Amino acid sequence: MNELNEALHDCVSRKEFERATELRDACNKLDIERTELLQELRGNIGIS
Repeated sequence: MNELNEALHDCVSRKEFERATELRDACNKLDIERTELLQELRGNIGIS
């Protein structure tokens, strides 16, 4: 995730906006997946 964010900032600095948009979307997708996994883990811990 950190690497994607760094690449995103690099693309913006170089004005590669199409690639920056792709990286932003990838970051958003990973953030959603991370949130879902954390919620699942918290749910499993609560059940145990």
